[in-house]
Parts: sequence; structure tokens; C-alpha cells
Amino acid sequence: MNKDKVIFLIDFDITISKKDSTDTLLNEYNPKLKEEIRRKYRSKEITMREYLKNGLESLSITKKEFLETLKKVKIDETFVDFVNSGVTFKIVSAGTKLNITGVLSNYDINLTNDDIISNDIEFEGNKITVTNPFLDKEEYYGVDKKEAVENFQRQGYKVFFVGDGPSDYRAIEVADFSFIRKDTRAINFCEENDIKYKEFDSFNDVLEYYKRKWGRKIMLTKEDVLKIAKLSKLKFNESEIEKFKEDLNKIFDYMEELNKLDTSQVEPLFNVLDLKDKLRKDKVINSEIKKNILDNAPNKDENFIIVPKVIGGENVDN
Repeated sequence: MNKDKVIFLIDFDITISKKDSTDTLLNEYNPKLKEEIRRKYRSKEITMREYLKNGLESLSITKKEFLETLKKVKIDETFVDFVNSGVTFKIVSAGTKLNITGVLSNYDINLTNDDIISNDIEFEGNKITVTNPFLDKEEYYGVDKKEAVENFQRQGYKVFFVGDGPSDYRAIEVADFSFIRKDTRAINFCEENDIKYKEFDSFNDVLEYYKRKWGRKIMLTKEDVLKIAKLSKLKFNESEIEKFKEDLNKIFDYMEELNKLDTSQVEPLFNVLDLKDKLRKDKVINSEIKKNILDNAPNKDENFIIVPKVIGGENVDN
């Protein structure tokens, strides 16, 4: 495993969002069905995948109405700082991609399809269809989060999983380390199965713990680059900002590699060249330097050189 390749795989509902986005939609448009399928899910009559599919496909709403309702779903706003920190991450959710992008766009977080491993949703007028491009072998969860973790591990990544509930359990079991949302069911799961984890209350907790245990001490963000650019009186476009962020972070990475060297047996070096300056003795001597300078001045007044006035008015000769 390449220790420099790190990725966070993050659940969405309850982990990033403060309430379940699918339940929010069902509460708004079909609360009776929601209670029925929730009862069936809890009694194991239907799977988690069927809960999502049956619930969302029962809604007779347009995409515009769908997105408008998602404005009611709030997130842990420290996730914005997490995104801006520059760490590599993907969202892995048993919900739908539109649930995720619809909510996060309200916080100016605009992710691509490649940033999200989740179910697809299509609209034909007010008819909804849910499909499962990342279906688990058991066809229970709808999304194979365990396979997502193992896929990145096969590519040489150290995988940190961030989650909260049952759909995350199989991923938590195989992840290199897990961060678990405070006061959620995944805490008990980790305790019962002797799985190492870190409980978190905000994504700042996640970042701080990661940096302290595994990450670099310095990680410049987009905001840092903009601040440096402002101080330097420079202007960059978006692509240049990203490039400078990457380049500057590589410099800090290299500095941290140098800091790892054991220099305890190395004598301090004050000059890379083994040369000594040839200096005259510090003695007071008579010098004609003042006279020579005044003799060469184009305009003078006794012992003073006259220069053009440059502040507070027009240039004058004296």
C-alpha cells in the first residue's frame, strides 16, 4: 500500500446530512407509505434497497419539486471546511446521487458523478425510476460499500470510512480505519466487533484527528492560496488556483519528508562552502572618502549633496 495515497469514503444521510433525505421526501409527499414500508423494513419483510426504491418511486412529483423539498435537509456545515481542506474523498450512499447533489448544491458544494458512488434516479415528468449501478451481491443495500472500500484498497489507497448506520457496517469491517458519527448505531457495532474507530461530532474532528495521526501538518486550502495571492498582488483563475494549491502542498510534503530525517548525529552547518572571509583589521584610519564623494556630486552645498525634491511638490534644484 502506498502510504501517500489516502481517500475518505463518506456516507451521506445522517453522516453529512442532519436528517435522512429520502425520509424527508416521503414525509412531504407520502407519509402513510413511509410508515408502512418502514415497518416492513424493520420486520425484515423488505430490504433497504426496496425501501428506497418503493418509497421514491411512489412519489408523483417533478424533479423541480424533488429538489425544492431537499432544501429542507440541512448538513453538518463543517463538511464545507472538509471539502475545502483538499483531502481526497468520495461519497458512498445507499440513497441516490440526486439526493446528495441536490442537498449539497445549497451549500455551494458541486460534485460530479465521479465523486459519488450511489443509486441513480431518473424523471419522466412526475414519474420516478431508481436504478442500482453499484448493486451489492445480496441485493440488500442497493450499493456495495464494502466493494467500494476494497476497490480503492486494491489500487493502493489507505481507506478511511466515515459513517453512522447499518448500511455502513460491511464497509467499516474492511476499511483501514473508520470515523463514526457520535451517538449512532455504528458505535455499538464497532464496540461489539472490536473494530478500531474514532467517534466524531463534526468534520473538523475528523480532519484534526487524521492530520495528527496520519496526515501532513500543513495542508493548504483554496482559501490559503487566495490569501497568498492577495498578499502577492496576484490574480489567478480557478484552474491556476488548483494548480498552485497542489504545487504548494507538494513543497510542504517535501519539507515534512526532510523533517523525518535523523540529524541527531549531524553537526550544525553554517555555510555550505568551507571558505573564510578575508577582512581587514578593525582599525580607525584617516580617509578621504567624504571629500571624494562630494567632489563627484553634481550639486552640493558645503558638506551636503543636493538632490531633486520628490515629495510634496514640483522638483526643484535646491
